[in-house]
Formats: sequence, structure tokens, C-alpha cells
Amino acid sequence: MSRKRTSKHDESARLRKKFTGESFQSALAGVGRKGSIGLDECSPEQLSFRAHLALGLFNTGDPGKPPAAWNIGRTHVYDPVVSPRWGLFIFIAHRAPYNATRTLLSRRELGDSGSRLPGLRLIGTSSQSRETVLMLHEPSGARFAITGLSHWSPKEAPGSLHRDASWWEGYLSQGDSLTEIEKEEISAIPSMSSDARILLAGLTNRYSLKDPDKKWKIEWDSPPRKPGAKERTRWSRPDLVNRRLWGEDNHWTIEYNQGPHPEALTAALTHPIAGIKGASSNPTKNSQIVKLGSAKLEIMNPSVHNFYSHARNRRRGNNA
Repeated sequence: MSRKRTSKHDESARLRKKFTGESFQSALAGVGRKGSIGLDECSPEQLSFRAHLALGLFNTGDPGKPPAAWNIGRTHVYDPVVSPRWGLFIFIAHRAPYNATRTLLSRRELGDSGSRLPGLRLIGTSSQSRETVLMLHEPSGARFAITGLSHWSPKEAPGSLHRDASWWEGYLSQGDSLTEIEKEEISAIPSMSSDARILLAGLTNRYSLKDPDKKWKIEWDSPPRKPGAKERTRWSRPDLVNRRLWGEDNHWTIEYNQGPHPEALTAALTHPIAGIKGASSNPTKNSQIVKLGSAKLEIMNPSVHNFYSHARNRRRGNNA
């Protein structure tokens, strides 16, 4: 989305980077046309893609719904910084961009048995960094990139994308048709209202958001803790991690035993600056409900003991 840069855009970029952890240039590339921080301002293709990606990121473990089989819920281990833009969504994974890409992109030799986001296809690698990979989500038509660079945009180097043989031969690429399994998985995704799609995409856009005043932080590698509580040690037991995001039309529910406290996630979704425009919240005895128009997302915090039991029973069954 082309626009004339103004001082308002610079101001918004400086504000945005305080929430996202992006570099100034990355934040500037994502601010809205009218100077908002722009986390949710995107094309229809991007909106659909980010909602689908949320189903993969937030379904894992025994209680997870069908997208748990995509096996991409462990993406958080690469500590990605999210950089949502109008026509491009970027994971900035300084620590291991190559491994993060392998988690989401289908490998030819594994077919449908490996971890992957259904319908994601390789476009090419950047001349600036071979670990910067541009991909296309075929079902939505949205572009997605993973990079180890603090700032990257394909506009910086037109026509410079490489079709590196090691990538091109090893991964499903642009032009490869959807597999039969991918078609089944995509068709199994429940219908979403337009407001619900914004809420689910909003989860993806805030995957690594943090409050500049340190009141809350969205992270997915430690047990839930109330905003302002002392930080806990990260977990090192991925076999005990369970998340579930599911629903239909206007009604969706998310629950997990590893991730931000529901109050923190609610704060991120409804923040006056970094939240979803028009979203509001309503606490209940066992959850936080975030509403947008006619849609609602109920953020549960089930008993950790119950979620532990699923993993323990699974291990006992495997050892029997």
C-alpha cells in the first residue's frame, strides 16, 4: 500500500515498535494510511490468512481441535516478533529463521505427515539473506515471510528473490496444487463471521505483543500469570502444552495451559492504542469475553491439572 510518508507516520511507528518489538523501519512499513499503528489494517487476503494461521498456532496437544494435526503450535519456541502489514505478514525470527520456516512450510519428502500450514507454498528466498523466505498461502492468496533480519521487504529488491535449489526441490512451491489432505483440512475449517475473522486474526497480530508500561506481555512459553505478577520460569516440557481454539460463525473459544493470563490477552485485544478497534470485554467467573460487533471470543483458563492429565494419560498409553 503506497503512501506519502509524514511525521504522523513516523510518530506512529515509534509508538508501534514499543508494543511490537519491531525495528523502526519494520514498524513504519506497517503503520496505517491515516497514521494508526496499523496492526489490524490489512487486505482481505491477509485477514483470511491470519485467521487460518491462528487456528494452527492455537491448537496443539490432546484437547486441540483438528488443526492440532498441522503441528505448528510450537512456533513460539523461535521467539518470533510479529510484523503485520497491509499486504504482507512477517515473522521476524532472529534466533532460528530457517527452523521456523521448516515448521510451517510443507516438505516434499514428508508429504502430509510433517508439520505445515495447509496450502502454504514457497515463492523464493531473498538476496539479502537466504534465510529470508517469502511464501504464498494459496487458499487466501496472502503473502507471508519469515526472516532473521530486523527489517526486510521485497519492495527493497525487486526481482531479487532466488529459487534456491535446496529450497525449491525440498519444499512445496508456488504452482504446486493443493494435496487431497490439504483440501480436506481447509474444507474442515468452520465458517467465520466477518467480525469473528477479525478477532481470530487479531490473536495472530498480537502473538508477541507487550505493554510498554510492562503491565502485560503476550508470550506462549510459560504458564498463565496475572498482569503485573512476577515472571515465571519458562517451561521445557512441550509434551505438556495444550491449546484449543475453536468455534463457528460468531462464537469462538480459546483455552490453554501455557500462554498469557486471560486478563493479559484481553488487555492486548482491547487496548485503546494496540487493541482491535471497536472491541470490548466482559469478565465472567471462568473467562474473559472479548466482543466485536456480533462476534465474541471467550478466553478460558481451564485447570492446569486437567490439561496435565491429558498429556500424562497420553504418555501412559504410549508406554503401555
